[in-house]
Amino acid sequence: MATILKRNLTNNHNLKVLENTTEVNDVLRTISTRWKMMILYDISLGVNQVNKIKAAFPTASDHMLTQRLRELETEKFIERHVEGNVAPSLISYTLTTKSRALLQIIKQLQQWGLHWKE
Repeated sequence: MATILKRNLTNNHNLKVLENTTEVNDVLRTISTRWKMMILYDISLGVNQVNKIKAAFPTASDHMLTQRLRELETEKFIERHVEGNVAPSLISYTLTTKSRALLQIIKQLQQWGLHWKE
């Protein structure tokens, strides 16, 4: 029991130290949440309506996709557009300047990974 407790305390301490020492961890935590980058990438390709996004990720739950889209909107990576006054309204998303800049960096990271892949 003492070993498990010690391990957990050490891990929590390490996480707090890392969290307080660099903003890079905050950035990575924000963008590495499951599905976020894939959703942004698909929106950049024109897959920008909710039903098309859901079709692109058939194994992802509706709840999870809705949650990720809301997070991306709150974080100012996407803008939500509602068309039509009657239900069901057509909801679509567009990238912001912030997300387009991020996708350029992600593409560079992808090229780096391909170059150094063994």
